[in-house]
Amino acid sequence: MRPAILALCLSLASPVPGSTTPGSAALAPEGEVVLKIDLTRFAVLGSSSAPVVVLEFSDFRCPACEKFSLTIMPNLTKEFIQPGKLKVAFVDFPMQGEESYTTVFESVHCAGKQGKYWQMHEALWENVGAFGDRQVLGYAGKLGLDMGAFTRCLDGDEFRERVLNNARFANKLGLGARPTFFIGRKLPNAQAGSYK
Repeated sequence: MRPAILALCLSLASPVPGSTTPGSAALAPEGEVVLKIDLTRFAVLGSSSAPVVVLEFSDFRCPACEKFSLTIMPNLTKEFIQPGKLKVAFVDFPMQGEESYTTVFESVHCAGKQGKYWQMHEALWENVGAFGDRQVLGYAGKLGLDMGAFTRCLDGDEFRERVLNNARFANKLGLGARPTFFIGRKLPNAQAGSYK
């Protein structure tokens, strides 16, 4: 399956006074979508001042997602993220009906509590399909995580609802394909956090 790439207008600021929908139709030319996103809900790779944001809705079991992460993402990182031109937010999008599978997504968030979100994210992509408890704990150990804290985080389902809410958010948007990308750029002379 080919990745779905959708261009949209993102409005991360408050709605424009007098508008009836989140964001403002005045910000979005005809044919574009206005979507209000709180980026603090997601792990973001890149500079907070990067002018372009990409939301990546993805699943660690998806072959197209794996291909993107292992072949395209390294180039995006080198060419656009490291120079501060782009930031990427990863949105958990596990397959429906697979709530037990959320532990894999939760492991990334638990690693994030120790400042290793993106390192665990990368470890999972490099080991697609090897998501057993012992294997996930092995990746955490190789990253030098505090294993007691990591295990308590996983066992306590600390991030389960967050992962499921991210999946619900994607489903509410009508997404089905994985990966799906929403791309927005900062609007000139707009309030901080407004994207098109």
